[in-house]
Amino acid sequence: MNSQTAKKSRKLVSGAVLAAVMGGATQITIAEPGDILGVTSEGGDFSVQSFVHTFLGPPTTYGLSIYPMTVSSAVSDRPGFQFELTWDLAAFGTDFFLPTDLFYVELEIKAPGTNIPIVAILVKDVSGQEILDWVDLTNTGIGYTDGTIGVAIPFAHLQGAGQEFFTIQWAQIPGPGGIALLGIFGTVGCRRRRRA
Repeated sequence: MNSQTAKKSRKLVSGAVLAAVMGGATQITIAEPGDILGVTSEGGDFSVQSFVHTFLGPPTTYGLSIYPMTVSSAVSDRPGFQFELTWDLAAFGTDFFLPTDLFYVELEIKAPGTNIPIVAILVKDVSGQEILDWVDLTNTGIGYTDGTIGVAIPFAHLQGAGQEFFTIQWAQIPGPGGIALLGIFGTVGCRRRRRA
């Protein structure tokens, strides 16, 4: 296979999964999500607010003008996780709620994210400590489905000056077709090196 054929073959990789063969190892890069659709509420039925946030775009402020909420996104620096959203509820007035009240977050990860299953989520507070007592809203027992995340976080984690922040991180992997494609590229890369 000449270099021109190899270049043409690489263009067949879907926009959601990119593969590069380097030094015998196949590196997988998951493309960033596009728009993320979100709905948040208190207890599931009070102050229901929706938003659309473009991943790595400017922070999105939503909600009532006197009680705004801001969400921002970043590439995750936690090993095993690719993406994260962080909420700033400082102007929202989290101390108004009981510590046992729940802040609901329901997210739909749009294409290309929906083409790549979510395989793990992690919720952490402003200090980076993992929040373990969140409530699953997806009826899966794990807080996510293929392209959605649904968790409810006790306000106890969000109360007190400087504590009104939390982050949801998630990991995605390519589907079976993407993995097979990566295997093909790995084989092609090895053969080219052996012939050289």
